[in-house]
Amino acid sequence: MIKNIIARRYSIALINAFKPAELKTLENEVDNFIKFLQDNVEIEEFLISPIAENKFKREIISKLAEGLKICEKFNNLLIILIDKDRIYFLKDICREIISQIHQRLDIYDFELLTAHTIDLETIKKIKKFVNRYVSGEVRLKYSIDKRIKGGFLVYNKNLAINASIENSLSNFKREF
Repeated sequence: MIKNIIARRYSIALINAFKPAELKTLENEVDNFIKFLQDNVEIEEFLISPIAENKFKREIISKLAEGLKICEKFNNLLIILIDKDRIYFLKDICREIISQIHQRLDIYDFELLTAHTIDLETIKKIKKFVNRYVSGEVRLKYSIDKRIKGGFLVYNKNLAINASIENSLSNFKREF
C-alpha cells in the first residue's frame, strides 16, 4: 500500500540522521508522542484534518515538541509532514519509525496469543523458545484469544510459530 511505502521512506530518512546510540532516545520520544496522540484524539484529528491550516498545525507541533521534549530532528520531520501534506500518515510513520529502530537494534516484536492467562515464567519460556528462530531481544505483546483451544500462537510480519493444540493434532493427523 502507498501508506506503507510513505511510512517506510520517511522513517528510514529520519533514522539515518541518528547515530545507533541515539536510537533508544528517539524510540522513547516517538513512543511518548504516539501515547500523547492516543490520549488526545482531538489534537490528532486536527493535525490530520485537510481543512485545518498548516500554520496552525505547525504551531501545535512546536508546542508539542517543547512540552514532550521532542528532539529537533523529529520535530523537523513532523513539520515536513505538514508542509508536504503527508501528516495524514502520521501514526503509520511513527509506528514504522519504531519498527525500523527495532530492526536496527535487533529487537523483535511478536504478538502472543493464548486461550487463557499465563504466568510470567511461561512467558519467559515462550520468549526463550522464540529465540531459537531469531537472534536478538524478543518482545511479546500478549493477548487472549478464545479461538485457541490450548497452547499458543506467536507471530510478527516475518515469522509465525503455531504451537496450538489444534495445530499439533492436525500435524499428527496428517502423519497417518
